[in-house]
Amino acid sequence: MKALKKLTGRQNKKDAYDAKADAQTLNGAMKGAETDENVLVNVFSTRHRRHLQDVKDKYDEMYHTPLETVIRQNSSGHFQQVLVNLCMERSVLKCNYLRNATSGEHHVIGEHPIETEHTTVGTHHAGERPIGAEHTVHPGDTTHPAGHAVVGTHTGEAKVVEKHKISTEHGKVVEEHKVVTEHHGHGSGIKGYRDSETVVFILCSFPDKQLKKMNEQSQKSYGCEMASMLEGFDPDFQHLMTTYLKSERKDDDDKVDQRKVDEDVNLLLSGEKRLTEGVMTDILAHRSRRHLRLVAERYEKASGKPLRKILRNETGLSREYRRAARALVSRKAEYHARLYFKALRGGGVDNERLILLNTTLSKRAMMKANTVYIAKHDASLQAVIKSKTSGPYSRLMAALIPMDLTTNTNQ
Repeated sequence: MKALKKLTGRQNKKDAYDAKADAQTLNGAMKGAETDENVLVNVFSTRHRRHLQDVKDKYDEMYHTPLETVIRQNSSGHFQQVLVNLCMERSVLKCNYLRNATSGEHHVIGEHPIETEHTTVGTHHAGERPIGAEHTVHPGDTTHPAGHAVVGTHTGEAKVVEKHKISTEHGKVVEEHKVVTEHHGHGSGIKGYRDSETVVFILCSFPDKQLKKMNEQSQKSYGCEMASMLEGFDPDFQHLMTTYLKSERKDDDDKVDQRKVDEDVNLLLSGEKRLTEGVMTDILAHRSRRHLRLVAERYEKASGKPLRKILRNETGLSREYRRAARALVSRKAEYHARLYFKALRGGGVDNERLILLNTTLSKRAMMKANTVYIAKHDASLQAVIKSKTSGPYSRLMAALIPMDLTTNTNQ
């Protein structure tokens, strides 16, 4: 653990960063006329996520204002969104991303009614939604201006068209509303747009223990299991993801049944001309990721074709299903490296995708993705991010990804 701290620049579980001191430091950085962004970058890029939760609690206790509120008042844009995301416990953040990706009409539950930056047209009074008001919404955002009902998808901005009700349940603000999404980035401009790419990432990137914790958080925040959010997607994709969420699998650390691997490979080979959804779902939903990696390796050895590419071209399965299947048979580090590449390729940057990756993945997962990315593209994620972004946002996003490249990437 000490070695990991030295290599990554972050503390381990037993290191004694002082939450009170960090709360005071953050308050001082945002107290004056100008925000000391370097202090924010340093604290948020070097503290463990669990420690940041302690800092949040201590800040609220000391200054009687939620830390996210002060961040919103003293920062802006993508930099602000990264800081707000990092203030959130990961299971909460991932549930919010999943909720926003699966529906254009839903409840948003936040612990505090927070004022956020918004552009208004015309005049308004406190507690009223301004006529013609627009609000830039970021996934993972559970805090909104008092009196405003706003929700966004993974892809960018949204406009409120109708608010149904605002009520208070056990001290939490509950808002129900309808929105019309507007196309910004890689999403869709239709009402109720569902972002399957984010759904696949959230459900296929994390261990079963974390999925269980996320499901508990979903029930707590939204009153439903994650599987129920998948209604409305293509039936084969919904069946795969629902089965995956509800199935019991061996841990990756458990010994893999080699005979079962061979049986699965033979099943796939026998149906190579047309991979049936039933066979694929049974294998993908009930096998450990380590088992699936071995299946993919032996399939390629036997057929001479990568299973991931076979799945990509299988016309008998929906695009959503194929995307999930390719993610599940890939090594996580390779899958995440591909997502980073998509976020950073070309002349621009998909900042929403980049923020999603950097604020939901663990430090170790980002380190492994960085190793794969360097091997494939001869450049580190840190270097590419710095070359394509600017300001404190650039410094923070680069600093969140560990520099060490020697850690075993097979875990």
